Amino acid sequence: MKLDKFYILQQLKSFKSANTSRLVIALSGGIDSVVLLHLLHTVRQQLTQTIIAIHINHNLHTESASWSNRCAQLCTQLNIDFKTINVKVNLSNGESLEAMAREARYQAFREIISTNDYLLTAHHINDQTETFLLQLFRGSGVKGLSAMPKILTFGHGKLLRPLLEQSRANIIDYAKQYQLTWIEDPSNTNTNFDRNFLRHQILPNLNKRWPALNQTVLRSSHHMAEAQTILDDVAQTDLDELSHNNTLNTEQLENLSHIRQKNLIRFWIRQSGYRVPSDTQLREVINNVIIANSDKMPVLTWQYGEIRRYNKQLFIMPPLKKFNTNWQAKLPINEVLALPANIGNLVCNPIKGRGIKSTAKQITVKFRQGGEHCLLPNKKHHQSLKKLFQEHKIKPWQRDRIPLLFINGELAAVVGLWICQPYNVINKDEMGMNIILEPNN
Repeated sequence: MKLDKFYILQQLKSFKSANTSRLVIALSGGIDSVVLLHLLHTVRQQLTQTIIAIHINHNLHTESASWSNRCAQLCTQLNIDFKTINVKVNLSNGESLEAMAREARYQAFREIISTNDYLLTAHHINDQTETFLLQLFRGSGVKGLSAMPKILTFGHGKLLRPLLEQSRANIIDYAKQYQLTWIEDPSNTNTNFDRNFLRHQILPNLNKRWPALNQTVLRSSHHMAEAQTILDDVAQTDLDELSHNNTLNTEQLENLSHIRQKNLIRFWIRQSGYRVPSDTQLREVINNVIIANSDKMPVLTWQYGEIRRYNKQLFIMPPLKKFNTNWQAKLPINEVLALPANIGNLVCNPIKGRGIKSTAKQITVKFRQGGEHCLLPNKKHHQSLKKLFQEHKIKPWQRDRIPLLFINGELAAVVGLWICQPYNVINKDEMGMNIILEPNN
């Protein structure tokens, strides 16, 4: 399969890219992305889309700035729009450097890809083989062994891998034919990285023994992708049956087989926009969260999210940040008060005929400590805040994060829920204060 302008045009046509407004090339400066850039350059007159190259600078190497400059110079020579994006690689969550760099890179691309944008990456068939084997050695399931798809939804647009069926040898031949220059990242030879170890130490011997290894692995990954499609179809059917407002009914879940439970939960997590936890953690959801005693409030927390159970439903959410529940502050009038732990911002504005009485000179914001009581409008007796939360089915993990307003040491309001007597405005002509909780963006 010759690599030339006719090949890239055929690939773009098969992707139906005529519907796109912009082709965004992920330009690292290495040989693969330089060849992809040059291919797009050779056919640009036959395309209707705008082309732009984006270089992600991870700032992990002393030559990082120089590499960005070389990418910019190349794009200038080819008259292709260019942009560099600097990212910070977070090394604190225990994952490998290459994994965190990849996550930072793709997150940067997600933020700039718009509807009808296609992000083009230069992955080829050798990369596919490496990915398949790495996933195999990590004990991945069917989805992991599907390796890299040729096209997938990415952010608001699509991600395309037009060179995925081309070999590294073909890419090298193309670069030599057109006398292209590229960056050689010295970290690519560092066999402390799993992918490099596989590429330099293992795959050469495997290819000697099985010369058609790349094509064989590609075929196996296609089989896995087809199997995953069937699994997703089954999961979607189960999700339609068990889900309500993005929660899962635990009683109905228990009626499914163990394997089908895992398949559904994985699918639900992915559909909710979270990275799937390990198989061990998934078993914990089934064994400890779903079937825990009814008086328990079980939770599974992993790096990217949390799954909690309440009222026979499973909920998924970002990990809740810990904070000092003894925190308190004075509520400023006509200003924004930022609450701790990314809970949100309190905004206080005047309002007529409702809200908290504006005669209050000073309002203190606190969080629940226990023992608080509120006299609701049209009620004769105070009720405990604990009982009110239970009666109104306020989720347990939210209860300690709902801001409470105190006047002269007495509970005056539970933001977003209740205003206690005698602090509620009754007269429609009376001015009050409307205090709302705005989530952080």
